Amino acid sequence: MLSLIQLVVFLITLTSVCCHYEVNPLRSFKHERATVNLEPSIGLTLSHHALNRSGDWLTVYWSGVDKPSSLDWVGLWVLPDNATDINSKTQAPVKYQYCNVSNTHMDWGFGKFKFYLVNMRGVNRFGFFRGGFDKPTMAAVSKPISFKNPNEPLHGHLALTNDITEMVLMWVTRDATAPQVKWGTTSKQYTVMKNAVSSTYKATDMCASPARDYGWLDPGMIHKVTLEKLEPQTKYFYIFGDAAYGWSEEYSFTSAPETGPNVITRVLAFGDMGHGEKDDTRQVRKLEQPSLDTTRNLISEMGAHDLIIDVGDISYADGYEPIWDEYFDQVKTLLAGLPCMVNPGNHESDSPNSDAYWQENDSGGECNVPYVNRFAMPTPGPQQPWYGFDFGCIHVVMMSTEHNFTSTSPQHTYLLDHLKRVDRTKTPWLIFAGHRPMYIDSSNETEPSGQIPVSKLLIQHIEPLLVTYKVDIAFWGHHHTYQRMCSVVNGVCQEGGGAPVHVVMGMAGRALLHDLRPTPPSFVEVLDELHWGYTRFEANATTLVFEYIHNDGTLFDHIILNKMN
Repeated sequence: MLSLIQLVVFLITLTSVCCHYEVNPLRSFKHERATVNLEPSIGLTLSHHALNRSGDWLTVYWSGVDKPSSLDWVGLWVLPDNATDINSKTQAPVKYQYCNVSNTHMDWGFGKFKFYLVNMRGVNRFGFFRGGFDKPTMAAVSKPISFKNPNEPLHGHLALTNDITEMVLMWVTRDATAPQVKWGTTSKQYTVMKNAVSSTYKATDMCASPARDYGWLDPGMIHKVTLEKLEPQTKYFYIFGDAAYGWSEEYSFTSAPETGPNVITRVLAFGDMGHGEKDDTRQVRKLEQPSLDTTRNLISEMGAHDLIIDVGDISYADGYEPIWDEYFDQVKTLLAGLPCMVNPGNHESDSPNSDAYWQENDSGGECNVPYVNRFAMPTPGPQQPWYGFDFGCIHVVMMSTEHNFTSTSPQHTYLLDHLKRVDRTKTPWLIFAGHRPMYIDSSNETEPSGQIPVSKLLIQHIEPLLVTYKVDIAFWGHHHTYQRMCSVVNGVCQEGGGAPVHVVMGMAGRALLHDLRPTPPSFVEVLDELHWGYTRFEANATTLVFEYIHNDGTLFDHIILNKMN
């Protein structure tokens, strides 16, 4: 009889059936009903038993299946080093594929699947299951498979500080090791080396299930280095890792420009992207598969842009921690080459009995813990995810719509003080960003956190700040559409401009929404609920050109903002 030991796991993207768009499909796996009934006739073999590096492919073969069924499936688990067998009763599968596909001979009961495996620092095992996800029974289990280097340095990503001569780099390994980063202005010739500071977080840091229990995966050690004394707008090459366990491949970035009105500044911006599956992994719903196209397009734009703004709902891990590994694997080229500035969405923050303003469990119990530990933003404190920064000719202010932003809150006080101190002679363009939109075409009036109630609350408490301090353009996500508003105050378009233009850019990858009003509000100028894509803009001292691009390359929206005398 197979012993049951605690393991670690998760699942990836999604397909076929659609429930409520906010529900993570892993929750369809009925862990409490899982049983073990090994069938000796079933063979489950692997093409490899040791993988060289993260992103390697593996083929799983099964045979000897008596009375094969469309409910049969093969799932992948990631276990701690000291675990030997799958405990499907307390954990969710990392990936799975159903057996009713074209490469399965259903009459003979054999077939194969290919899996794309990300190094999650543990031991991998596959299980063959009967009974679908409602009453799963493990009928066979594979031999273990591991990555040769569990301390492979992975997931490098960059962020700005409030000093243009600095750049923050973060990455992960299994152990603390002796992490370092090396960098210089010539490829493979590194003139500076600096040690990293390492940290991590635990399941007990999370607020609720599944993040605290069956969705948990040890994130490993998260390393952070601030690269210093960088020359402005200079290309740097770098590697990260350590001498004992190896180094990453070489990446490069261009340091921040000097602050000033005459600096041409180019930015990519989006929200609600998530991640998709590179293999044929089957899931309950394919909610974020289009994010693969968005990521490829953003990578193709890297050379022409200087910065990324992501307005939240980043990975949609929703308490299934391995999804963070899958997300960072997808965006590794992008985030290792451009600094990415983020703010939290409901899927990073919201959890009952937390400091979130909306006491819902959209984050699956994460309550900002992975977000704070994985992203180094220049905030006033770890539980205060709001901040601002200069970049060339723009100043960006990032708020958290998931924390109290009403007029008596610490966040509101910070935003007021910060906005009044922006020097518009240095940064003529003022950009504001949050997750839940201030202006939106939506029929969702559910109290208290539906699109319309939150919109009204933002208009009441935050819009006066944007108007008083002459914000030029505001970016939002959350609603999975593209919407651009007029220059608007209190729901009324302003003749000749002079008020913020609002853009909802939640169409980067998550399943699109269609809960629109029969007649769009008068402030909506452009709306697209049928396509995925991303936005970009270029600004100089007098002009800001903003564009929205579909993932097929179509330029769908184009506006030009001019500074008023």
